[in-house]
Amino acid sequence: MSHARFTPRLLSLALLAALPAAQATELPGIDVNAPSEPPAEVSELTHEQVLDRASGDAGELLRSVNGVAASRMGGHGIDPIIRGQRADQINVRLDGMAIHGGCPNRMDPPTSFAVPELYDLVTVVKGVNSVLEGPGGSGGTVLFERDTERLARTPGMHGRGGITTSSNGMKFGTYADGILSSERVYVRPYVSYRDVDNYKDGEGREVPSSLKSQTGGLVAGFRPGAGQVLEVAAEASRTDDALYAGAGMDAPYDKQWAGRLNYRHHALQGPIKRLDASLYQNRVEHLMDNYSLRTPPANRMMWMTAPSSSTTSGARLQLGSDIGAWRVDYGVDFQRNERSATLRGATTGKLAAYLWPDARIDDTGLFAQGDWKMSTDRKLRVALRYDRVRASVNEALPATLATVAPAHSENNLGGLLRLEQNIGDNLSLFGGVSRTVRTADATERFVKQTSAKWFGNPDLSPEKHHQIDAGLTHRPLKTLRWDAVVYYDRVSDFILRDQTKIGTTYRNVDANLYGVEASFDWQIVSPINLAGALNWTRARNTTDSRDIAQIPPLNGRLNLEYAPAQWAAGTRLRFAAKQTHIDTQSGLDTIETPSYAVLDLYGRYAINRNLTVRVGVDNLFDKLYAEHVNRNYSSLFGQPSDRIYEPGRTVWARLDGQF
Repeated sequence: MSHARFTPRLLSLALLAALPAAQATELPGIDVNAPSEPPAEVSELTHEQVLDRASGDAGELLRSVNGVAASRMGGHGIDPIIRGQRADQINVRLDGMAIHGGCPNRMDPPTSFAVPELYDLVTVVKGVNSVLEGPGGSGGTVLFERDTERLARTPGMHGRGGITTSSNGMKFGTYADGILSSERVYVRPYVSYRDVDNYKDGEGREVPSSLKSQTGGLVAGFRPGAGQVLEVAAEASRTDDALYAGAGMDAPYDKQWAGRLNYRHHALQGPIKRLDASLYQNRVEHLMDNYSLRTPPANRMMWMTAPSSSTTSGARLQLGSDIGAWRVDYGVDFQRNERSATLRGATTGKLAAYLWPDARIDDTGLFAQGDWKMSTDRKLRVALRYDRVRASVNEALPATLATVAPAHSENNLGGLLRLEQNIGDNLSLFGGVSRTVRTADATERFVKQTSAKWFGNPDLSPEKHHQIDAGLTHRPLKTLRWDAVVYYDRVSDFILRDQTKIGTTYRNVDANLYGVEASFDWQIVSPINLAGALNWTRARNTTDSRDIAQIPPLNGRLNLEYAPAQWAAGTRLRFAAKQTHIDTQSGLDTIETPSYAVLDLYGRYAINRNLTVRVGVDNLFDKLYAEHVNRNYSSLFGQPSDRIYEPGRTVWARLDGQF
């Protein structure tokens, strides 16, 4: 029996076995073991904080978190970067599910399927502080979370919704999210819609970025007994006619379906105190072409289309025990990603390439994590994780059109040691060392597009990240809080996208990544608040003594807000230094991106307890600027050596309510 079939069956049996125990167990409450405020390397965005910005792509929202950058290719799928790491170096979980996009060129990274207004909390973990969220995640973890069961503890019908618009890009956006709950049963339907136009940059030039997107879903739950929840959820989303200024194609559609089943029992008797089990599957269907949404090539034989799909299936069983002063969580998880993508002549239907040649990557993981509360002010975390990885393709495909390689297996071992120390009520410190292993993804291993000279490398070794980080949080006054983190990551077999004699391909090198993050929040006098953040990252390919491409420069922000009880007004300065540490040999960095400073204004007014209006002006002085990590322009839309410029002056407004 294969691991792939065994794990979901094991979880199904665990669900069935645990349900009967529900009626016999009547223990109070769910244990919530969380600090009063997150540690220095963790950032949390509540639903209200999400609403303080114009509605947009989730990747754009994440840019507001210190230490997070994001790469723009258009208006959809802005791709996050944490501490210089990206793609599968970051674990993204949507309500507990892993999801992989359907585009080999990352038009639809995992965050593109998240509508921030439809989640209760967005948590960004920079670096490694746990092994419980699956394999990889050397750069960090982003969790989009719905806490439906907690909200459903308020009986009856309640919810929230809103509308938004702007003068530059967002034509219209709306969302609605409601809960109907009784003592034991609840349902949560939600929907959203966005109609986005092309935006104009700081010099009034139109940047292709329009799209239409819609999402709908339902969460249903049942509480069999104390400390227990059985929850099922389904979601569908679709993005149509997405234009990309930084790609050779656009996306007529990107469709996603997802379903999950979760069971939680946190009031078990005996040596096992907690049980969490889940099953999920999501599927993405994606279409690209170079003729239907833009000026097509004059030669119809150059019209190309690229249909693709990505299916991710997952299962997880996590158990918890309390052994003396230790809280121990352990279990097994499984993830399978199946991807298929072809490139064809649109007028002839002739097959030109297999971008993903029926690629499949299976990962079965075993994990254990223990938290030892050594004293009131000191906690130690010890964690281990083992992953068995198997990558394969359809070996029957023609080698002239596909990367054909025998199945590949890996045994990856990682771990974490982390110490947290509180010094009085005002100062907390942490230090951690970790090893994280990330396997190559389907594109890095198997892509093959001869016409573009873009080739995967099936012989890639997995990345081994050996990290150390340390930080502190200090509150010298009740009205002042500041924190700082330093980190260093030595990587063996870093997977580098590079230009070689054969074209664009991937190879292993050794690398060092390191940096500093700092922020502060100061309530000068009530109700005036000043906050700021600064971060700096460097990344070096030590094998070739070169910088690594697409690393954000020194950047930060400064925010001044006046917030009496019913209304608030603020100004935000966003800035970045010139990026001079680039790698033009990779083909990803083309220029040294100039520095910039951009000023935003915003305000909100609570009309009553249930209704709030928010307004703002982003890029008040209509500055022409670009993030260094943005893609470069397709030659149809701009100078190919330029990074895609960000939106110019944008006036926005939104009205949000709850009932």
